[in-house]
Amino acid sequence: MLRSTRRLQEEKMNRK
Repeated sequence: MLRSTRRLQEEKMNRK
């Protein structure tokens, strides 16, 4: 479950 949050956070931070 932690991996899911990390991927979601990365996607939100990767918003160019």
